Amino acid sequence: MRKRFLSLFCVLAFCLTLLSVTAWAAGPDWTYDPDADTLTWTDPDTSSTITLNDVTNDGAGNLTIGSNTSFSGDLNLSGTISDSGNTTQYQITAIGESAFERCTSLETVDLRGCTSLESIGVNVFNGCDSLETVDLPDSLASIGDGAFYGCIRLTQIQVAAENQNFSAKDGVLFDKNQTVLILYPQGKTESSYQVPETVKEIRKYAFYNCASLKTLDLPASLESIGAYAFLNFNSLETLDLS
Repeated sequence: MRKRFLSLFCVLAFCLTLLSVTAWAAGPDWTYDPDADTLTWTDPDTSSTITLNDVTNDGAGNLTIGSNTSFSGDLNLSGTISDSGNTTQYQITAIGESAFERCTSLETVDLRGCTSLESIGVNVFNGCDSLETVDLPDSLASIGDGAFYGCIRLTQIQVAAENQNFSAKDGVLFDKNQTVLILYPQGKTESSYQVPETVKEIRKYAFYNCASLKTLDLPASLESIGAYAFLNFNSLETLDLS
């Protein structure tokens, strides 16, 4: 009888634990303060907080993240967003121009869980010289010029497979069909790279400031190369146009 009681007690305790975890997971991950224009996330284990400033609401619950140039730490925008009373739900649809420009301690950007994000503005991560990896969501439709310029340690960009506008291969950013090479990350360490045969256009500044590439093979399919595509590409020794 005693063993049966202990077993029932353990099962009950386990169920209560699951209920607690489920309740936490179902709650909002970020809190939006419309008066202060801030987004805040609190770590449930350490009680430490992450705050994003200059976050504006269009009146329909769509948020744009503005200037956060003093932001420190890794950026992960996954999770639900609610006000402090959990009565109004919000979603991030845009990261505005120069929002995280020159955040020198930013190392990773994970936007995969931000499935409402549609646009990344001009120069958003420009000059983030510690940034190493970027993960983009399936909802993203536009990336502004210079979004990743000056990211000298950036080695890899990944894009959700379901994205209808962008894709990535070997850490390099393309349009969906890989006919346009948008960006070869500056921090990649390979000494040679062969542009895929599907590529017809190399976007402006695509190979800007590449420090390791010595050999670049261009495909016969290539029709146009954007302005300054090879600016500060000082390591280049061989350009194969065959």
